[in-house]
Amino acid sequence: MPGPAATATWLDHDEIISASVIRTSDSVAMTEGTHYTLDRARGVITNLTANAMTLTYSGSRARKDVLSVNPNTSALTLTDGTESKRNADDWAPELPSGQVELGRILRKGNRTIYIPRHRWRNGVHVDRKADYLAALEYNRQILAPIIRRLKAGQRVRVIAAGNSWAAMGAGGNPALLNVNHSSFRGANGSLSWLRDAPTTNDFGTGYFERYDDATLARHGLNAAARLEWGSTDVGYNLTPDVAKDGHGAVHGRAGYVWAMLAEWHRTWPSAVIEYHNWGVPGTNSGTGALGNGSMNLLNPTRRDAILADIVAGETIVIPVDPMNELGSTASYSNWRSFAGLAQAAGAVVHFMGAARPDPRVGAGADAVALSVQDMCRAAWDSGSAISDAWRILSPANLCGIGLHDEEMMAANLINHGSIRLMREIGRDAAQSYTGA
Repeated sequence: MPGPAATATWLDHDEIISASVIRTSDSVAMTEGTHYTLDRARGVITNLTANAMTLTYSGSRARKDVLSVNPNTSALTLTDGTESKRNADDWAPELPSGQVELGRILRKGNRTIYIPRHRWRNGVHVDRKADYLAALEYNRQILAPIIRRLKAGQRVRVIAAGNSWAAMGAGGNPALLNVNHSSFRGANGSLSWLRDAPTTNDFGTGYFERYDDATLARHGLNAAARLEWGSTDVGYNLTPDVAKDGHGAVHGRAGYVWAMLAEWHRTWPSAVIEYHNWGVPGTNSGTGALGNGSMNLLNPTRRDAILADIVAGETIVIPVDPMNELGSTASYSNWRSFAGLAQAAGAVVHFMGAARPDPRVGAGADAVALSVQDMCRAAWDSGSAISDAWRILSPANLCGIGLHDEEMMAANLINHGSIRLMREIGRDAAQSYTGA
């Protein structure tokens, strides 16, 4: 565990039982809170000194089990998951054939946490089905031009103008990210190397910072795995090398936008889906730029490049989500402004995404509630579609997809959603097109 001060080191386990820390140079025992801090529930130790330290620790493995019932005999079945150092949800078992899921059981350290699911169907609480159907109907009226094109097998261009939740791993010069998209199909395909590189790659650490290789392989996101649409990844390069990069046809398709597009593809296999990823990590809806040069959504240079990519009548635009601006009072007017500009250029706007970081380290409930409310108001007041992920992410509803609070941001245990969460958000958004 190196210096300098405030250097954080993530451990293999996310549940630490005991730990001993000594100064490497002379084996003197270090004091927790003075020389280092240890987050035992997230598995991260931070050196508070300039001295190198040596850590010895023991951690517990976690497991996610599934409780189900046979609807004919009422017999209960408990199916054990596979133990793992992290990401227990990603190693949960499949629901046995013919069974109805009642809930999931997270066994972590000395805790046993029951996550009930019997009151939810496809992520929707049985008491809120009418509200959900009304929300879908509102969206379908707005999305009708896009739905007609998908049904007719015509081209639909999807522009994701978001942050890291859209970019899904990005590297290289921010100046390139600001004014160029990364394409699944179409122009600028040679710049696809900039994004959708969600695992550890040549750029450094990707989106899924806390996922190990075995877990990534289980989801088909490691470099050797076959991806969901049948392409084989061959690696990423620091330069746009078309021969190795495959023009974007081989990147990891792990974000919520990809999950939505996969549902489109299954429903309308003849539709031409053209995905332009304009995501820039760390950005928000404002006009300025980050210290590294990455431009926010309404920065004139980035904004105008995105608007120029719209093809009138056949483009759906997904604005940036609130994750990097929770509690901001400027978000509502920013989102409304961008939505109006995109609509004037001939696009349909669909708000979606996330707004709730890991509650152990992220923004408070009031800030989250304000941003969720403002994104919904911006969508309604601008005549845009809205897939409000709060219906999935809220403390009262997260169990509907079988997740616990500590698991939803498993990708980095801060503000990057887990693989399951990303897929559920995308599938939920797809319902506004494909039907409940």
